[in-house]
Amino acid sequence: MSKEISPTHTVILAEDDTFILRAYMSGLTQTGFRVVDIRRGDKVIEGILREKPDVVLLDLMMPFKTGFEVLADIRSHEELKDLPVLVFSSLQQEQDINEAMRLGATDYIGKSNISLQGVIDKIRQYIPNGS
Repeated sequence: MSKEISPTHTVILAEDDTFILRAYMSGLTQTGFRVVDIRRGDKVIEGILREKPDVVLLDLMMPFKTGFEVLADIRSHEELKDLPVLVFSSLQQEQDINEAMRLGATDYIGKSNISLQGVIDKIRQYIPNGS
Protein backbone atom coordinates (compact mmCIF):
# COMPACT_ATOMS: atom_id res chain seq x y z
CA MET A 1 0.00 0.00 0.00
CA SER A 2 1.64 3.23 -1.09
CA LYS A 3 1.33 6.43 0.86
CA GLU A 4 -0.69 9.13 -0.79
CA ILE A 5 1.34 12.13 -1.89
CA SER A 6 -0.16 15.57 -1.77
CA PRO A 7 1.28 18.96 -2.65
CA THR A 8 1.62 19.51 1.08
CA HIS A 9 4.48 16.99 1.11
CA THR A 10 7.61 19.03 0.59
CA VAL A 11 11.01 17.71 -0.43
CA ILE A 12 14.11 19.86 -0.30
CA LEU A 13 16.45 18.83 -3.09
CA ALA A 14 19.92 20.04 -2.11
CA GLU A 15 21.88 19.51 -5.33
CA ASP A 16 24.22 21.70 -7.36
CA ASP A 17 24.40 19.65 -10.57
CA THR A 18 21.98 21.35 -12.98
CA PHE A 19 21.24 18.21 -15.01
CA ILE A 20 20.44 16.08 -11.95
CA LEU A 21 18.53 18.93 -10.36
CA ARG A 22 16.27 19.43 -13.38
CA ALA A 23 15.63 15.72 -13.87
CA TYR A 24 14.76 15.05 -10.24
CA MET A 25 12.74 18.24 -9.77
CA SER A 26 10.66 17.29 -12.79
CA GLY A 27 10.15 13.69 -11.70
CA LEU A 28 9.36 14.54 -8.09
CA THR A 29 6.98 17.33 -9.09
CA GLN A 30 5.16 15.06 -11.56
CA THR A 31 4.78 12.52 -8.75
CA GLY A 32 3.02 15.16 -6.68
CA PHE A 33 5.70 16.46 -4.35
CA ARG A 34 6.30 20.14 -3.75
CA VAL A 35 10.04 20.45 -4.46
CA VAL A 36 12.31 23.24 -3.25
CA ASP A 37 15.77 23.29 -4.80
CA ILE A 38 18.85 24.54 -2.96
CA ARG A 39 22.12 24.66 -4.86
CA ARG A 40 24.53 25.80 -2.15
CA GLY A 41 25.43 23.92 0.99
CA ASP A 42 25.49 27.08 3.08
CA LYS A 43 21.82 27.76 2.24
CA VAL A 44 20.35 24.38 3.19
CA ILE A 45 19.61 25.03 6.88
CA GLU A 46 17.99 28.36 6.04
CA GLY A 47 15.82 26.62 3.44
CA ILE A 48 14.83 23.84 5.82
CA LEU A 49 13.82 26.28 8.54
CA ARG A 50 11.82 28.36 6.05
CA GLU A 51 10.13 25.53 4.09
CA LYS A 52 9.61 22.92 6.83
CA PRO A 53 10.07 19.94 4.47
CA ASP A 54 8.96 16.38 5.08
CA VAL A 55 12.21 15.00 3.64
CA VAL A 56 15.60 16.37 2.56
CA LEU A 57 17.47 14.82 -0.37
CA LEU A 58 21.07 15.94 0.26
CA ASP A 59 24.05 15.76 -2.07
CA LEU A 60 27.44 15.55 -0.36
CA MET A 61 29.43 17.49 -2.96
CA MET A 62 28.05 21.03 -2.77
CA PRO A 63 29.66 24.47 -2.99
CA PHE A 64 30.33 26.61 0.09
CA LYS A 65 29.55 23.80 2.54
CA THR A 66 29.73 20.04 2.03
CA GLY A 67 26.80 17.75 2.61
CA PHE A 68 28.71 16.26 5.56
CA GLU A 69 28.87 19.71 7.17
CA VAL A 70 25.21 20.37 6.36
CA LEU A 71 24.19 17.05 7.88
CA ALA A 72 26.09 17.84 11.09
CA ASP A 73 24.38 21.26 11.20
CA ILE A 74 20.93 19.72 10.69
CA ARG A 75 21.44 17.23 13.51
CA SER A 76 22.70 19.97 15.85
CA HIS A 77 19.33 21.78 15.60
CA GLU A 78 16.91 20.45 18.21
CA GLU A 79 13.85 21.03 15.99
CA LEU A 80 15.45 19.20 13.05
CA LYS A 81 16.79 16.13 14.83
CA ASP A 82 13.98 13.89 13.52
CA LEU A 83 13.85 15.30 9.99
CA PRO A 84 14.48 12.51 7.45
CA VAL A 85 17.68 13.33 5.53
CA LEU A 86 18.43 11.03 2.62
CA VAL A 87 21.98 11.46 1.41
CA PHE A 88 21.93 11.31 -2.38
CA SER A 89 25.48 11.14 -3.63
CA SER A 90 27.84 9.83 -6.26
CA LEU A 91 30.34 9.23 -3.42
CA GLN A 92 29.92 5.55 -2.74
CA GLN A 93 33.05 4.60 -0.85
CA GLU A 94 32.32 2.74 2.37
CA GLN A 95 34.05 5.49 4.39
CA ASP A 96 31.74 8.16 2.90
CA ILE A 97 28.63 6.09 3.59
CA ASN A 98 29.78 5.34 7.14
CA GLU A 99 30.57 9.01 7.81
CA ALA A 100 27.17 10.15 6.54
CA MET A 101 25.40 7.57 8.69
CA ARG A 102 27.53 8.51 11.71
CA LEU A 103 26.53 12.14 11.23
CA GLY A 104 22.86 11.18 11.29
CA ALA A 105 21.75 10.45 7.73
CA THR A 106 18.44 8.60 7.68
CA ASP A 107 19.44 6.68 4.55
CA TYR A 108 22.15 6.73 1.87
CA ILE A 109 21.31 6.56 -1.82
CA GLY A 110 24.05 6.09 -4.40
CA LYS A 111 23.18 8.13 -7.49
CA SER A 112 24.48 5.53 -9.91
CA ASN A 113 22.68 2.63 -8.21
CA ILE A 114 19.08 3.81 -8.38
CA SER A 115 16.40 5.00 -10.78
CA LEU A 116 14.21 8.06 -10.36
CA GLN A 117 11.35 5.75 -9.33
CA GLY A 118 13.64 4.13 -6.77
CA VAL A 119 14.40 7.55 -5.25
CA ILE A 120 10.68 8.39 -5.18
CA ASP A 121 9.96 5.08 -3.43
CA LYS A 122 12.69 5.82 -0.87
CA ILE A 123 11.28 9.28 -0.18
CA ARG A 124 7.80 7.81 0.29
CA GLN A 125 9.18 5.45 2.94
CA TYR A 126 10.14 8.45 5.09
CA ILE A 127 7.08 10.67 4.73
CA PRO A 128 5.66 10.95 8.24
CA ASN A 129 2.28 9.27 8.62
CA GLY A 130 -0.65 11.58 9.00
CA SER A 131 1.08 14.66 7.55
